[in-house]
Amino acid sequence: MSMKEEQIQRALQIISQRRITAKQQNEERMQEIETRIPAISEINMQLARTSMEVMRIIRDGGDTRPKIEALQKQNLQAHQMVQKLLTQNGYPADYLEIHYTCEKCQDTGYCRTKFCTCLTSLAAKLATEELNRSAQFELSSFSTFSLKYYSNQRTAAGGSCYAAMERVFLFCQEYANQFTSESPSILMFGKTGLGKTHLSLAIANVVLQKGYSVLYDSAINFLLQVEKEHFGRGDGNTDTLDLLLSCDLLIIDDLGTEFHTQFYQSMVYNIINTRMNRKKPTIISTNLDYDGISRHTGDFSLFRIYAGKDNKPAAYSPENVPYRPKRHFTISTAGVEEGDFTMIYGFPGNTQEYILSDAVAYIAERSDPAKIAIRTGRLDIISAAQESDPALRIHYAAKHASIANAWKKWQGEALGIGRLGTVASKRAYEQEFAAWAQDKPEYRSVVADLKAEYARIADAYFAREITRETLGALPERYTPEERAEAAFARREQTERALFEWLFGQYARRCPVQYQIPAFLAGVAASGSPEAYAGEVFDTLWREGADTTAVHALHKDTERMLGHIGWMLETKSLRNLNSGRLNELYTTYIKGLREWDTLRAFYPDANLTLRVAYGHVGGYEYADGEYHKPQTTLDGIIAKDNPEIYDYDIPQALRELYATKDYGRWATTIDGRRTVPVCFLATNHTTGGNSGSPIINGRGELVGLNFDRTWRSTMSDVAFDETICRNIAVDVRYVLFVIDRIGGAGYLFGEMDFSRRK
Repeated sequence: MSMKEEQIQRALQIISQRRITAKQQNEERMQEIETRIPAISEINMQLARTSMEVMRIIRDGGDTRPKIEALQKQNLQAHQMVQKLLTQNGYPADYLEIHYTCEKCQDTGYCRTKFCTCLTSLAAKLATEELNRSAQFELSSFSTFSLKYYSNQRTAAGGSCYAAMERVFLFCQEYANQFTSESPSILMFGKTGLGKTHLSLAIANVVLQKGYSVLYDSAINFLLQVEKEHFGRGDGNTDTLDLLLSCDLLIIDDLGTEFHTQFYQSMVYNIINTRMNRKKPTIISTNLDYDGISRHTGDFSLFRIYAGKDNKPAAYSPENVPYRPKRHFTISTAGVEEGDFTMIYGFPGNTQEYILSDAVAYIAERSDPAKIAIRTGRLDIISAAQESDPALRIHYAAKHASIANAWKKWQGEALGIGRLGTVASKRAYEQEFAAWAQDKPEYRSVVADLKAEYARIADAYFAREITRETLGALPERYTPEERAEAAFARREQTERALFEWLFGQYARRCPVQYQIPAFLAGVAASGSPEAYAGEVFDTLWREGADTTAVHALHKDTERMLGHIGWMLETKSLRNLNSGRLNELYTTYIKGLREWDTLRAFYPDANLTLRVAYGHVGGYEYADGEYHKPQTTLDGIIAKDNPEIYDYDIPQALRELYATKDYGRWATTIDGRRTVPVCFLATNHTTGGNSGSPIINGRGELVGLNFDRTWRSTMSDVAFDETICRNIAVDVRYVLFVIDRIGGAGYLFGEMDFSRRK
């Protein structure tokens, strides 16, 4: 059971008790009224007889409508008489009705088949209380905050630190006192020791007392926990990301102390952006300056930066003005058409375009299919459990999404490599180079040496991947807290099936010379991988059971992975690689540049600034179906689904679509009056290019990159503009949202626009 599910179960118990209490109170009121107003008791008996009469009429058949309508009329008159008698005796008219805490769900926690908001709100509150247990809120209140540490000495700006901090203090105090679930967000920045954390916790203190759910911790602690859960390394009893997105107030302390990785940056963006879209307040404190904060934006964000009247950094003042940068993009509102030039300027991830055909074949023919098959089996087992039990659906939701993420990427990668014929074309290219290099001692054997090294390491690296996908994906223990969860017993069948599937996959796919001794011995003793899996699972599942076998498996796994790393002679093992390969590729690329003098050798992306150019373009599927390069608001509306968060569009957008009140952003595409949303282009991008600006041939901003088409995920290995497409949001749609949805059209006065083609 995830923490989310655990809290939902606790919330259900509380709500169930509310329902029981409401019914008990109603019975007590009924007894009171029967004693004090006997006439009402007689009317209630009449109502009961009416119900029996309705059943008799239905049983007898015939034309029942007139009879039932007459009885309904009598019932209505009887209810009206009860209400009249109650009010005549000084009682409210609804005194005999059951008064639920939540009238919407009548204290069941469910509205039809969905969780009621009263349940989810209570669960979130319980969960945040649990996670905030370590936060010392009581030690950081407004009453314990002292201004005496701030100097009264006049600053260059004419004020004092004391006066400035007093304004901040009073603002925070007012914010806390007036807090609602729709309060604005706050960004606190400044050097260490100025009181940011104390004031954040003081706000949390007041907000918690008002009954709202608050989640507080440092950015690094939040992100470490989310990372563990995302990559399956958590203990299985938390669902932190969901809580971060749903709590009434999120306080992220010390933004900027976390590690600078693509995952962390994307998570920071996802958390902040999602909460902004949901209009949920967030408080962020950071020691970063303006430049540092700018590096923590996500795919695309819009900020107005303020400065002093001299356009230089300045302390807060009501007289500050929007900052004017030395250089900026002019925005083109003329739109894009198929064939238009596009250029991307940004910081991508990494690519490996110059690897040998042997490495590409390994990816497309061995590695990806094996990992896809393993994860398909895991997803099938989990999906079956989710379909069978609502509690299991909740428990496995995050794990299902995490498993499916890379699963989809590998499928697109393998399909793209196959469609492009990358293995065959690279092999032919290598043969031509080898023929040229026969009389050149430096390069004569480099291709053969590369192939020999790939042959040497392929099984070892494959074993590493399979081990991580199978044994490495299984839990090492079930904690006491996990065992105490309500749905723990219902997970047994699913967990056992996962053990059996992954043990079987490890035995059949991992090269036997790299299978760990403890596993081989266990299979030999049990008779089959599945039987051995059952025995190991039983030791884990039974509380207090001997877990010697589990520890032996874990230690042997670590030993074998260490041995494989030693064999490969490098710590850079994100892709099929070795120390010897790194040396050989230096020679190989040098030779290619001397031989293929007409080829433009672009360096592999390596997480540094990169410029890529292309053009707006649709593409054809293998069956000849042509996909146009532009999408519109019509497509967003077609996918609108309030039941799925990703497709639940804002009501304001639905209303604008209904009225077609698009203002200046309306355009005609394929004969329809609509708003452009996205476009495809042939730029070579990677996973790190989200948010990169896309400019036209005049250097004007036309869009922002954010993704690739499914089969374009293979472009990290081989890029071909005939099938590879990056996906960009049209800047006109960004402007449309700012103007018509956000109501911030006044910002356009600070931007430069051009309508030139």
